[in-house]
Order: sequence, then C-alpha cells, then structure tokens
Amino acid sequence: MGKNKGKKFKSGVDMLYFAPITNIDYDKLDADPNDETAYTYGSWIRARGAEEVNLESQFASSNTAADNNKNYITQKKNNGYAGNVRVTTLPPEFFTEICRMVNFVEDSETIPLPFATAWEYKEEGVKVRRILWHCELTQLPAIKHTTESGELTIDDDQISINANPREGSNKITAPCTEGEPAFATFFDAVPQPSAFDGGSVKISGDDTVEVSSTITLTATTAPAGKAVTWSSLDEDNATVTSGGVVSGVAEGTATIKCALTSDPTVFTTKTITVTAAE
Repeated sequence: MGKNKGKKFKSGVDMLYFAPITNIDYDKLDADPNDETAYTYGSWIRARGAEEVNLESQFASSNTAADNNKNYITQKKNNGYAGNVRVTTLPPEFFTEICRMVNFVEDSETIPLPFATAWEYKEEGVKVRRILWHCELTQLPAIKHTTESGELTIDDDQISINANPREGSNKITAPCTEGEPAFATFFDAVPQPSAFDGGSVKISGDDTVEVSSTITLTATTAPAGKAVTWSSLDEDNATVTSGGVVSGVAEGTATIKCALTSDPTVFTTKTITVTAAE
C-alpha cells in the first residue's frame, strides 16, 4: 500500500465500476489456491457520478499482506482495505446484480455477492486505474426514493465495504498507470489479478560483508528491466548505493530494501550480516 503503509485511497475519482463475482469454484481452489479461473465475474457496472473512494489499509499480525508484498518497514501486515465508496448516482444494476434484490426489496435470506471494484484517479498528475478484487458489503446502501413513474433514482449514496484478499492469494489490488499497454483496455473486461500485477522484484547476492568492504547486490524485476530504488533501513551498519553496492559500516545486521521506482509498494528486502574485517 513503503507507500502501502497506512495507505488511503481517497477522492479524485474520475470513473468507478463494479463487477459481481457470480461464482467461486472451491474445488478448483482446493486443487490450486492461485487458480484465477476459479472466479467467475459478471459485467462491469459503471457508477454515474462517482465522488470518492475512501479506504484505509487494515493492519494485523498476519503472514498475509496486501498487494503481494510480504514485508513492510514496520513489519506490520495488511489484511486488506475497509472504508467507504460514495457515489452521486448508484445504478439500479448494483442493487439487482450485486445486492441481489428483487424489485429493489431486500430479502433477509439473500446474501449479496462479493464484487470487484475498479476506479480511475490521478496520482501526482498521472492517471491510475486500480482494482480491488474481493469486496464485501458491510452495510447495504439505502434506496432513498423512486420517481412517480416508478424509475429508480438514487441521489448521493455511500457504500461501506471490506476488500479482502482472494481465497488462497495475498493479491487484492493492482494499479495500472497511463502509458502502460493495458491502460486503454482496462475497463473492457473484468481483468484478472495477473493481468495488472504491479510487478515483482528479487534480490540476489552475498549475505555478508566485512566492515569497510563492499558487495554488489543484483535486482531482477518482472517485467524485466524495470528501474529500482535501493535503500538501507540500518545505515549505522551498512549503506547501499543506487547501483546496489553495499558497504559495511559496523558489525551487526542491515536490512537492504529494493523497490520498483514506478511503484514503491512493490519491493523486497534482504538481510545483510556485517562482520569484522579480517
């Protein structure tokens, strides 16, 4: 959400869509928890007049982290997001396809479907499209009134949701930035999590360095060739250059972090042991 820590997604929404998850094949998930074909999505439903998305990351002492990140500077983990989505006009399809209302009447025996939500906003002047895949309503939206003709009209409604990691996966959200190949077709179909994965980064190299000596770490990214940013979380023990060269400063351990420059929420770390010079 790094950037994921205490992350909020808020306001500046240009487009907002919902897609019901119409079926989850648990037999497939039992066989392969990461089988993306286990999920069947309905069509995107566009909310006309989106106002804001206000979601905060939910920390917990868990080994599962949102956004496919396994480590945070604070060593806290993220169980997903919770908060509110506000719209000026909520489409009737949201009630019929996701809330599963019949004639816009709530049935206490009917459980609303989980859904994906996707939206567009600007981050530092750049357009970003982002998805939360597995959302659940924590409070059904109220139907405020109907017109005399019987047509449903919703004015300024707020939806309270929890966005949880998908079954067997720690991926719940993926960004797609303007200029990336998928950006133009982002809303044409319900994207699968792998389609807009923010990428990954791995560190290879020695695990130890002597005081006053150096080692060079190498970053491997997917997609290949992405720019990375290096940093040391323990500069009293070791420093690192922009090229991954680690210098031993004092005996102890140092955590070296390598993040994608384009999306700092995607990162990995490596622990380096600093030993006395021989």
